[in-house]
Amino acid sequence: MRSQHEHLIRLYQILADYFNVEELRTLCFNLKIDYDDLIGEGKQGKARELVTFLDRRSRIAELVAKGKEQRPEIAWDVGPDTGVISSGYAPRWPRVMGLYLVIGLAAVGLGYLLLPKVTVSVSAVTYNGGVVTSSIIISVQPNWRSLLCAVAAMIGGGVLWNVLNVLVGLPFQSGGSGNEPHGFWSFIWGFVTIFPVAIFAFLAIYGDNLSNWNLIVKCITATVLYAVFGGLGAFMFYDCGFRDYVESLRLKYGSQELIIVVIWSFIISLSTLFPFVLLSPFYKDIINIWYLSLQIILSVGLCFIFTMLYLFNKLPPAQTAQLRGVIAGIALRLGLFLGIILSVYAVW
Repeated sequence: MRSQHEHLIRLYQILADYFNVEELRTLCFNLKIDYDDLIGEGKQGKARELVTFLDRRSRIAELVAKGKEQRPEIAWDVGPDTGVISSGYAPRWPRVMGLYLVIGLAAVGLGYLLLPKVTVSVSAVTYNGGVVTSSIIISVQPNWRSLLCAVAAMIGGGVLWNVLNVLVGLPFQSGGSGNEPHGFWSFIWGFVTIFPVAIFAFLAIYGDNLSNWNLIVKCITATVLYAVFGGLGAFMFYDCGFRDYVESLRLKYGSQELIIVVIWSFIISLSTLFPFVLLSPFYKDIINIWYLSLQIILSVGLCFIFTMLYLFNKLPPAQTAQLRGVIAGIALRLGLFLGIILSVYAVW
């Protein structure tokens, strides 16, 4: 049996974790409350004061009813008589996994149409006192392995994260305010979603050199470092109040989401660069640090473009937050993948 106070705490957690500022404003409007009159600062402060305000006026049942109407996928039945301690969404993973499958098949189909038509050749010749000392011809022609690795890099991290959510019983977190991991799980999200990017990028390029143990060790250690620092970047973004600060500016929804996705992609792509700056002498034969830094431009640019396309379609934010998260995640991972590919080719 849950006490009334525990019930209020749970409702506050739902509003703070699963609602963004615009959704809280809508909820207040439906409850005939002026959002700006609530005393608290930021999203969490407003959520706390809203619950307190309604409790003092015996309107908690109304809050639950309106909340169910606005966000029916959240487990709202957490009253003192139910004893239910549920903290997340009703299972929606089949839909998101299906989305990843559709994107993967679409990418493979597009590759099937374009692959035979794309050929890039680069040649390099070194002279020493007028005598040719080495001649290297690099043929960079996309093949099925590189295409499949690119698709796996784009969707692999998202699939692993959602499978982990199901296995561990976490709230289903795929992006957007209130659908994000925090604390330890924000680091795990960063590690899990970025690890496949690096491993598939190295596999796409060095797949024919799997007998070279020195190369394999360097690629594996580079992948682990890349994912660890990606996890630290994710922790920095999700737990340092960047989203809350931007949402507190009360910008238009589109501007707010574009700013957030730019900050998010910049922090994560920059953080993955740090270990290779510090250890560049060790990895200089497999990664060009200057070309790897292009992943920041690629990731931020792709995330901005993909989010613009999402906003252009004017989809309802409350019902499509996960779709926005999936799209941004794919754009981020594609930018990181291309950055690694360019950095390795630059070494060649």
